[in-house]
Amino acid sequence: MQDTPRRNIIVRLSSNPMGVYLLWFIALLLFCIIGIPILRLSMGHADGEQVPLTLLGHTANIAVIGLILISLVSPILYWGWYKKYMFIPLIIPILLIGLLGYWLIDIYISNGHHFPL
Repeated sequence: MQDTPRRNIIVRLSSNPMGVYLLWFIALLLFCIIGIPILRLSMGHADGEQVPLTLLGHTANIAVIGLILISLVSPILYWGWYKKYMFIPLIIPILLIGLLGYWLIDIYISNGHHFPL
């Protein structure tokens, strides 16, 4: 039995970490385009105008955390590819962990806390 063309594309994309990053981006894009409006329509209460923007903001956090997890798991799942292109999985989590650290510090300071210096 042959694979369907759609499944074949997914299998080919998931054969290396860059394809997994692309699949993650496509899933998030579909959630933003389809999922957020569906969630908004299912919440039928008043004063919910900001719900789509809030969900979109939380999607950015989920995207960063997902990319960090993919970057941490990719050396285990794709060891042969990782040995050949080691710099790509190392650069992405370093940048994303820096961004996550900046967000955490920003949240800490915006809640009225100060670092003891």
